[in-house]
Amino acid sequence: MNYPREFFDLNFAFVYRVSEILGQPWPDLLLAYTHTFRRFRLGAALDPHHPVWCQFLEGVRRSDDPAGYAHQFYLYREQEAGPLQRQNAFGCFSYTLEGNDAEKVLRIHFANLDPSGVSPLGRESQGQRLSELTRMFTQARQAVQPSCRVQGASWLYHLNGYRRLFPAEFTASLTTRPPDFPMLALWGQFLDHRWQVRPELAGSFLERLQQARTMTELEQAFPYSILMASAGIEIFYTFYGIGPVN
Repeated sequence: MNYPREFFDLNFAFVYRVSEILGQPWPDLLLAYTHTFRRFRLGAALDPHHPVWCQFLEGVRRSDDPAGYAHQFYLYREQEAGPLQRQNAFGCFSYTLEGNDAEKVLRIHFANLDPSGVSPLGRESQGQRLSELTRMFTQARQAVQPSCRVQGASWLYHLNGYRRLFPAEFTASLTTRPPDFPMLALWGQFLDHRWQVRPELAGSFLERLQQARTMTELEQAFPYSILMASAGIEIFYTFYGIGPVN
């Protein structure tokens, strides 16, 4: 499934207001204040000199419909890049490992890839999501030391359907972190389980953008903040009923 044109409209509406408030040209702000770079699958590091990014900037500056151009560029990149390769993927969940053995961190990632067409976080899907997480942490137990910590950062932790998939000690640690504007962990809140923009959230967001007069008010225009959780990995083994490594 592909992201809709309206998703890019929201990104550009935001960067236009950032441009007005900061007094800087909006093309210069796309890298830091929209999800476009990451949506074009250009890597984790925001490289302003990436040749594909430079190609995009050249075209979007000339376009009479910048958001429409960005959407078409995204569709082109999807064809060019081919199927998305996810590390350590188990259904809707995947993880990446960071740091050295002494300070290893397992980061949880979520993508709406449920083929059933129902809400991936609804009650009817809870068993499937728990099964995916159980398999994921069973594999992770083979790869990390007991000292490993688990971290997650997303707007999704505002939802009961997401929080109930994790140990209580993990969700009890939730704290608000500043918005990371290039990340889907922030922008994903505008998409429903059919990958369509939620009209009520989008409308509220656009109204708040027009009323905002400072960068702080722009940050607060997002309906949901990013929440971050952290806990030791052992509590996940207990929660999912994962036994010791053989």
